[in-house]
Amino acid sequence: MTAIAAPHEDIAPAKESAVIFTPVIVGILLVYAATQVFLYWVHVPWRDEGQAWLWATSIDNFREYLIVPGEGHPPLWFWLLKLLSLVLSFDQARFFTVLLAIFNAILLIRLLRGDILVSVLILFSATIVYYWGYNFRPYTVVLF
Repeated sequence: MTAIAAPHEDIAPAKESAVIFTPVIVGILLVYAATQVFLYWVHVPWRDEGQAWLWATSIDNFREYLIVPGEGHPPLWFWLLKLLSLVLSFDQARFFTVLLAIFNAILLIRLLRGDILVSVLILFSATIVYYWGYNFRPYTVVLF
């Protein structure tokens, strides 16, 4: 009868994949969130942000839910805007992308497994702060 070899006890256990939110990572997230909220408050919505909202609120038949007239974005963004317009005003709905941007930052830090330098460089790049943050456009949803 052969004995089954026992696992070696001197081998270190595999590194846990979960990211531990250290004070530094929490601080980065708080600064990022504060930046997004500040930029939201000082941002005057551009014409295309308001136009998308108006298109979404004016959708009234089934065909327009699938092919939004006059727009090139996929209908998911307009479906989301239509749902938001049922319970929120335009200014309140604009804050949705800020909340989603902050959630995306948490997911990004988790994806990078807590690599602080890379996280800071990506989160505070112009693309992530500006386009995929406080602007009321579908970019934040795409990143999510």
